[in-house]
Amino acid sequence: MAEKLGCQAIHFLPMMPIGRGAELNDQILSAKEVLLLSRHFGTIQISKKIRIVFKKFLCLEPFDYGNSGKVKVNVDPGCPAGIASFAISPVGDVSGCVLINRVKDYIVGNVKENNLDEIWYNSDFFNEIRHLDEKKNLFPSPCNSCIYFANCKGGCLIEKLLFNNSLYSQERYLKELIMPSSKVNDI
Repeated sequence: MAEKLGCQAIHFLPMMPIGRGAELNDQILSAKEVLLLSRHFGTIQISKKIRIVFKKFLCLEPFDYGNSGKVKVNVDPGCPAGIASFAISPVGDVSGCVLINRVKDYIVGNVKENNLDEIWYNSDFFNEIRHLDEKKNLFPSPCNSCIYFANCKGGCLIEKLLFNNSLYSQERYLKELIMPSSKVNDI
């Protein structure tokens, strides 16, 4: 079906405690489980046109071993919310990600009231997200000195807002997993 629809990739993201997921907190994967899944599956090419992609932790796993056996640098561009993508809800509300398109605090406009170009280019929230690189010093260690910060910016924007109420933080999985690399390799 995905190939028939012209999909290039199927992305699997960990469940978030929002919407119906809010009632399933006990079923949310731990950081260790997500890292194990990412390592086990990597990026799988399921056909000539479609690949399956699991969450990556750029600072912990700068190399992608995939299923081809060839080692390549992991070039995951990081969270695109408000930088390279947005979501429009059924009622026209615009947010950085489909995961928060019903969370009032993170709605930046409505296409029924404003032109989408106007929302995209003039949103204070989107512009703040786009300039996080300039405020790297506001992030906790080790993010503020990480060589992958330009791509990662502390992880998933939505994770950071929902769990830490701050853009200038690390997503919960990174908080749990950032440790000496020898320990990460033991997982």
